[in-house]
Amino acid sequence: MKECRAKLRSQSGIALIFVVLIGAIAAVCASIFYLGYQQHLKNSRLLVDELTVTTAERVARETYILDLRSGGVTYYYNDTHRSLIDASTVDGKVDIEGYGLCYKSENANAETGAVGIPNKGKDGGAQILAVSIESDGTVHSRWQGNWLTGEDYELMTPEERDRLTIAQLNQIDSSLIYELGRADEMTEQETGSLEQTESDKK
Repeated sequence: MKECRAKLRSQSGIALIFVVLIGAIAAVCASIFYLGYQQHLKNSRLLVDELTVTTAERVARETYILDLRSGGVTYYYNDTHRSLIDASTVDGKVDIEGYGLCYKSENANAETGAVGIPNKGKDGGAQILAVSIESDGTVHSRWQGNWLTGEDYELMTPEERDRLTIAQLNQIDSSLIYELGRADEMTEQETGSLEQTESDKK
């Protein structure tokens, strides 16, 4: 009887070790699968955005040549219709639905072929492409939102900045004023919470 109990105990110990090992292997496999899946999603986003930039630049070059343009021009690319809008004709919101997929870290070095952030997530969502073509044939692409901001101004080439209309410059100024106001507001909140913490300590 004692031998049977000892045998059962040793078998249950082995079974427990076996279950723990199976669980550990399953956890490792699941984490590898998850990381691989995340990398696959990132690669897919990058590939789609790269193709979008390539298509936008091709359409912009063709349009520039067909329109017999002289001097530089900036176009906003509509991915849904594979069409362009001359940026100089847009003073307010750009009426194009955003289509950028990659996030900030995924396009830190313009991996998509265009500078900027293709998708700002909760802070602005999917962005659109602005493609500039200069008279010497150089092409510059950047991701931007439906409204021009100070960040967009920083990403523009000097030639593109020179082409901005008064209304577009005012839009950028309004954006900068808004951002400065938000920064001041956040600083005041931080100062207030710091003062509250100091008074709580006393």
